[in-house]
Parts: sequence; structure tokens; C-alpha cells
Amino acid sequence: MKDTSQQGLISHTAILSRLVQLGYEVLLPWADHLGYDLAYYVVEEHHSFGFFVHQEARLVRVQCKTARLSKDGTCLEFNTSTVSPRKNGPNRKSGYKGKAEYFAVYSPH
Repeated sequence: MKDTSQQGLISHTAILSRLVQLGYEVLLPWADHLGYDLAYYVVEEHHSFGFFVHQEARLVRVQCKTARLSKDGTCLEFNTSTVSPRKNGPNRKSGYKGKAEYFAVYSPH
């Protein structure tokens, strides 16, 4: 049985590999506390008045997760929040709203 850190690394690597295979230029954040694991740019083209063309690049932040098979074996499940340990008081549970645009989920199943 793998610990959660090792399983997370396996999932992160599998997702990174797949994004590169699909042709994305993948960026890795420098800090662990940013709320996303990977990022890539998407270039969107906007047309105005039928002939003005404007290209705009936007950053897409991705949070990587590991899926597990449900108890009845019919679907995959994954956590949509994170738990941060605290020195005093209960652990803090938080989501990814405003921190990541998408979840990328890897399943070893």
C-alpha cells in the first residue's frame, strides 16, 4: 500500500505526462501553497466587426487528484477539498474556489 504522498506524486506525474502528450506547454508552480499543481496557457481568438482579430492568452490552473473506486465498484470518487493540519484546534478543511479552474483526476483502476 502506498502512502498518500507517494500516490499523489504518481497521479501528478500521470496527469502531467498526459497534458504534454496532448501538446500543452505545462507550467509547474514554484510554491506548494498556491492551491493548484499544474498550469497551462490557452490562447483564445476574438473577432470584432468581422475583421478585427484579437488573441488573448489565459492561464488555466489545475489541481491534481487521485480517484478511488467506490465501495460498490460502479464509479470513481475523489476529494474536492484539502485538509491542513493546525497546531492549535481542529484541522482546517478548505476548497479550491478561486485557486484552480479545473480538477484533473487520475485513477490507477
